[in-house]
This record gives sequence, structure tokens and C-alpha cells, in this order.
Amino acid sequence: MSLESTDPVMLNFLIELFFSPNLFHFCSYQMINDHLDHSDQNNGEIRKLLLLQSGGGAPRPSRRGDIWLRHRPATALRVDVSVASAHRSSAFRMTTDPNLLQPFSNTGVSSLRQISEDAFYVVNEIVMKRLGHIPIIKGDFHLLPPKVQRFVAEKTELMRPRGIYICDGSQHEADEIIDKLVERGMLTQLTAYENNYLCRTDPKDVARVESKTWMVTPEKHQTVCHTAEGVEPIMGHWMGPDEFGTELDSRFPGCMAGRIMYVIPFSMGPVGGPLSKIGVQLSDSNYVVLSMRIMTRVGPKVLDHLGDNDFVRCIHSVGLPRPVKQKVINHWPC
Repeated sequence: MSLESTDPVMLNFLIELFFSPNLFHFCSYQMINDHLDHSDQNNGEIRKLLLLQSGGGAPRPSRRGDIWLRHRPATALRVDVSVASAHRSSAFRMTTDPNLLQPFSNTGVSSLRQISEDAFYVVNEIVMKRLGHIPIIKGDFHLLPPKVQRFVAEKTELMRPRGIYICDGSQHEADEIIDKLVERGMLTQLTAYENNYLCRTDPKDVARVESKTWMVTPEKHQTVCHTAEGVEPIMGHWMGPDEFGTELDSRFPGCMAGRIMYVIPFSMGPVGGPLSKIGVQLSDSNYVVLSMRIMTRVGPKVLDHLGDNDFVRCIHSVGLPRPVKQKVINHWPC
């Protein structure tokens, strides 16, 4: 099916006409409009939608259609829309407003929970059992190893971003992010040296400090040395897995609402090196994407070498879901 219009109001009317809410749950123009700002970096195409369904089993969409939205003189924006019968319409609804999210204790999801292989499936999108439509803004989800796919899906369910960006570590990708951060005011280009930028942060945001660095192991003395009662070891702080899970659950649910989740496959050390370690970092900060590219090897070669082996699972967030209700200092959300 092809719909063509230069009038957004008429376009919205046409979509509603074809997908009556009495018969189908449909992808509204508003949702499509939310992602128009990403059309340039995707050559005008939103490639996939991440579908997270609620309810038991794995019900599949009963009907699919392609809607072509032409915004002259731009190129066509293609959106794959999945629709379902009215009695399942609520299964595809997603909100990114943290004020509307259910209390985390009622969702039955834990920060440390890992999902099973049958919790989602791919139909040119990813279909899971809990949320709604989340677009893959860049990259191919099919090319991620199965364990990485599950990791991304389960943390998407936990942190609820509005889109997923799979990083390839290329120079083009870095230039694109740098240009965006310069335009936003987070980076300022310095002209004395090539590829040199100044970043001013919020003074209350600091790098790692010993007092807030914790190591988590089942047994305390696997991590820290024996000390007298009441004496804190100077080499680090220990936390048990149960307490760690509680701490995560107080911070991460819905933390990426309104933001993009960047998937960063990285290797500490040369890819394939005997002492190298492979991990996948999930973050809602594109500044972190640039930093990881400097500190590690990032790109598809990492995933090729990883295969379906285990990897270091890293999650990070600026901790400021949108809409932001506090003053942001130096364009640095924290």
C-alpha cells in the first residue's frame, strides 16, 4: 500500500482511514514523526521496528503493510507497520514518559534478569512479549550474535529507550556524532590541532572515585582483604549480588525513556588477542560512543570474533530520562 501526501494532517487522516482503530491497532503519524529526525542518517529509511509484546505465548501480527510517506522534496521514508486485531491492540502500545510507566515492582522485571531464547522473535523486526514498537535506527539486528540480541532485548525492556543504534566504529559514524555534539554545544572545536575538541561537563559529574566504586562477588573476601570490624579496606568496597540487584533496580528502570540506546561492541586489546576481552556496552550517551572508540576497538570485527560466546555485559545511562525536568549544565545531562 502506498500513501502519498505533502500535508501531515491529511496524511494522518489517511492512515486512520486505512487502519481504523475499531479494527486494528496502527502506527500513528505521531509515532512516525517522532523518528523523522533520524531519516538523514538512515538514507531516509527506518529499517526495522523492535516489537515487545505483552501477554503469554508469542502471538504474531495478523496483518502487515508498508506505508510510504513522501515528504517532498526529501526521499521516501519507509515504515514497516505491524497491525493486530482489536482485542490485542494494547499489546503493541508503548510509552516513553517515565511518569506513565508502571511502578517497577509491578512489572516483574529485574535488572539482573536474563530472558530466554523464546522471549522474542524476528519478523523483519523483533517481537517480544512486553512493550511496543522500538525502531532500529542504525545497524542490522540480525547480524548480532544470539546472546547479544537477548542482552539488547532484555535491557531494552528494562531501560525503555525510544530507539536502538548499533555502532560500527567507523570514521563516518564518529564524524556524524561529533558534528551533532558540536551543533548541540557539548563539544567545541579547537583549531590549534587537528581533530581536537573541548568538552565542558557538569561539575557535579565526576569520573570514578573510590568511595563510589564497588566490586560484586558471592563471597566478600574474594574481592577485599580481611580487616578488623568497622575498618574499611582501602583497596575497594564489596557488595553482595542481592544488594547489587536492589541497587540496580532503584536506578535503571525506564532510565533511557525518550533517549537512544547505543549498542557498542568493543574489544579491550587487539581483536582476537590472547589477553583481550570482548564486551558490549549499552549507553544513552553518544559522548560515550566516541570515548569507547578511542579507548577500545569497536566494530563488526568484534562481533565476528565473539560468535555466540560469553562477553562482558555493560550498561550505562546518564540517568536523566526525557522529558528533562531540571537544568542541564554545559549541555551535559547527568
